[in-house]
Amino acid sequence: MKKIYSIFKISVLGWLREGSALFFTFMFPAVFFIIFSLAFRKGPYSPERTFYIYVVNQDNSKFAEKFYEILKTLKYDSGKDIFHVELKDKIEDKLIKDVKTGKYSGILEINKGFSEYVMDKGIEDAVKKISVNFYNLFKKGNADFSYFNKFKKKIKKGKEEKTSDTLKPSKEEKEKVIPLNLYGMEKSLDFVILKNIIKGVLKGFIDKVSDSTLSVISKYMGLKIEKNKEEKMINEISLAPEKITTFDYIVPGLFIFSILMMLSGLTISLTYAFELGHIKLLRLTKLKPIHYITGEILGFLILAIIQFFIMFSVAFFFGYHIRGNVFVMIPVIILAAISTGAIGMIIASFSKTTKQANSIAVLIGIILGFAGGIFYYVKTPEIFKGFEILDIVPMRHASIIFKNYMTLGEPILQSFKSIMILSIETLILFVISLFIYSKKRAGYLG
Repeated sequence: MKKIYSIFKISVLGWLREGSALFFTFMFPAVFFIIFSLAFRKGPYSPERTFYIYVVNQDNSKFAEKFYEILKTLKYDSGKDIFHVELKDKIEDKLIKDVKTGKYSGILEINKGFSEYVMDKGIEDAVKKISVNFYNLFKKGNADFSYFNKFKKKIKKGKEEKTSDTLKPSKEEKEKVIPLNLYGMEKSLDFVILKNIIKGVLKGFIDKVSDSTLSVISKYMGLKIEKNKEEKMINEISLAPEKITTFDYIVPGLFIFSILMMLSGLTISLTYAFELGHIKLLRLTKLKPIHYITGEILGFLILAIIQFFIMFSVAFFFGYHIRGNVFVMIPVIILAAISTGAIGMIIASFSKTTKQANSIAVLIGIILGFAGGIFYYVKTPEIFKGFEILDIVPMRHASIIFKNYMTLGEPILQSFKSIMILSIETLILFVISLFIYSKKRAGYLG
């Protein structure tokens, strides 16, 4: 036991002295937590962020000015502005540069013909609403055509005039008017969200014009026409807990990613001992390979648990909603750390220098993190029924267990399948890594 403790002590102290290992163990994951929390902790599913946009008004009509005022005054339920709007005379290189660099989310150009488009759409919608009301009258058997006589009297003006050729639509009138141009970085999240919000604002604006038109027509015709209530087509039923945020969904992946970032420190520690010839010197002692490997892995596990509680504190401080007992997750952390340590042992077995080991470990850690779907589930083809290709990555299951228990508040046994797969894969991976490292490195102990 004293031999294992000696290696454990040397391993931990060496880890703490190594700057890059210390950075990837504590500083880098903490920064990740802070960045993600600031970006995603506010509001359910999407952050309450203000979109900075330029507006160029080419129409200069009352409708265009009113639309601009609406954009300026739109707010979230919390009272925070949805848009920060800056009016410009024309689109300049500076505006385009600001969008490309991300300072602004887009440039909204209100085209000439905006007011005509809004009026046409508003009247069209109003007529549709009137038609629906007429249909409802027929359905109820209350059809009364006396309003036609009233309407005829109001519009009758002397003799009937011949239809003029000028009433035919011109070439320009036939062309479809596009009311708005939105300049932005296509496919970017900012642009997609911004486009959908502005579409919604324009639709709401047209609806107001439609209701106003409907009110005028109703009054003119001496009718009482009810406005159509908005039809609800989808009933949203949330399966998620109350007050859940996007940050809550991301945190489980961040915990596992933090452990993966420790891969660098372990591979450096294992490779460093071989590079300096320490392992060869240990042949003069009574130390056995199992003592050395156990001491190194034990040090790694202790640091992983310490790291977990530090990262958990950071997550909690920045708004992570806890729905489970954090101590129940310690066995999962240990399994995730052992599987990560096993990968580190394999990397160290084939690395000739610490620099090489560090580079490979960082790369492998990032690939396992994102390709393994620890942040967002990545659907892959099944190897056999119920088992996908990426299910061979242990960290994937550790992330699922965290999400189900800590974020969604489900009973721990709901994740029984993931617990079993994680345990079996960790055991297999550790045995393989132990065999490889013993042959390639620890064999030097004799």
